[in-house]
Amino acid sequence: MRAGSRESRIAALGVLSGVVSLLIVVLVLPVVQSYSDKIGKISRMEDNIARYQGVVGQLPTLVSYSRKVKAALPDSGYFLPGDTAALASASLQQYVRQTTQGVGGTLISTQTLPDALYEGVSAVSVKIRVRSDLKAMISILHKLETSKPMLFVDNLMVMTVPKRQFDAKAGEEDGYDLDYQLTLTGFSRKGVS
Repeated sequence: MRAGSRESRIAALGVLSGVVSLLIVVLVLPVVQSYSDKIGKISRMEDNIARYQGVVGQLPTLVSYSRKVKAALPDSGYFLPGDTAALASASLQQYVRQTTQGVGGTLISTQTLPDALYEGVSAVSVKIRVRSDLKAMISILHKLETSKPMLFVDNLMVMTVPKRQFDAKAGEEDGYDLDYQLTLTGFSRKGVS
């Protein structure tokens, strides 16, 4: 009897150790693993914070350096003249008027568009509408895109319109003129901090 009782005790201890092991695997190990993962995340976050604080510490030096570089850049003529965006826009419109009339085109309208800041420079845009023949249009677009200040043509829309009657009487061939709209953008660094 004693031998059976001893075997049942050993079996009970085996079952108990199995249940305890199962509880450890099911309950304790996931908690320990979660705790270990969170400690790892905290460590990575602390490293990131230290790195960000180092970058923030360099910010005044970088801003100062950036201002020195901007001040040292010669005025190469790539930017629109004018101390404000409004003056730069007026300068751009005047340039467009001169360029258009210089090759025989007619400037129908100009519309100033809202300016925007891109990486420390002010983008000044105007929407223009011009009427000319094909040869003048090619010359106008070429002069606008290859000029100083640097200008960028976007949203070009070209339509044909019949030449007016009095143009034909003046000795010009009957045919069509081109009526085109475009957005012209230049950049101004004056007045930008």
